[in-house]
This record gives sequence, structure tokens and C-alpha cells, in this order.
Amino acid sequence: MTALKKLAHREWQDWFGVVLGVLILVSPFMIEESVPGMVMLNAVMVGLVVTIISQFQIFGPTAWEEIVNAACGLWLIASPLAFGYGGTGQVRFWHFVLGALVAVIAGIELWQDRQAKT
Repeated sequence: MTALKKLAHREWQDWFGVVLGVLILVSPFMIEESVPGMVMLNAVMVGLVVTIISQFQIFGPTAWEEIVNAACGLWLIASPLAFGYGGTGQVRFWHFVLGALVAVIAGIELWQDRQAKT
């Protein structure tokens, strides 16, 4: 019963992760400014990874999937510095917000896993 309750409790977080992954994937295409190719490739790759990993979590959550999503979220936050697309651009803002949401959700899921084990 506990495992079923734990999975049901976290299901919305996994679906939210899928939605965030899709938003990351399409983020360069939804803004008005021009986005360099490397930034677009980065967003597409991170978005695909977050989407796929979040779908894996729906069917059987494990810690490694949450760690990968947390790393993707942190990378997305840091990517404006790595690729030099800082400034006041919309894509920088959205990558920071979406990356932070992915990292926070992954952190919450890791915390919930730890609480369930104790």
C-alpha cells in the first residue's frame, strides 16, 4: 500500500516534468528574438532528456532519473553563461525559470524518496 501511495502522490510531479521538458524543447521557437544554433540545440537536447526521463519516472521512479533531471535543470540555468547568451534576452529568462523548476521538482522527488525510506 505504501508503494502505491508513494507513486500516486508523485504522479503529478512526473507529468509536470514531462510538460517542463516539452516547454524546454520548444522554448527557442516560441520567443520573438533570434536564437543561435548552439543555444537551440542545447534546448532541444535538454528538453528531450527531461521529457524522456520524466516519462520513465511515471512507470517506475528511481533515484538516478531524478538526479539526471536535477543535473539537466542546473545545466539549463548555467547554459547562458556557458554559451554566452546572457543579457536581457527572453530565452535566458525562460531557461533560468524552466531549469529552476526542473531542478526543484527533482529535488522534491529525491527528498520524498528519502523520507519514504525512513
